[in-house]
Amino acid sequence: MKGFSRWLLTSVRKGYVQECPNLGKPLTHLSFTLGMENPLMDKVLDDKQNANAAAKVWLKAHPQVLDQWLASVTSRKGKPAVQVAQATLAP
Repeated sequence: MKGFSRWLLTSVRKGYVQECPNLGKPLTHLSFTLGMENPLMDKVLDDKQNANAAAKVWLKAHPQVLDQWLASVTSRKGKPAVQVAQATLAP
């Protein structure tokens, strides 16, 4: 399926994003391009790498996507979510 475009739609119940704006932000910011998806799926499908491990390696190599996805999002403890995610990815 390489080279084909795909759509991934995320649905939540009516009013959820307004009721939980901190979770709604990453849902509205999250996007993938084929240039992002294809290398990840190659690792999982062709190289038989664990999906979580492949994602972690990819995110370490492309930390700027966390800035986009987690912009203005906070953790349960009130810290910027991007900092929490980056700390999780640290060795």
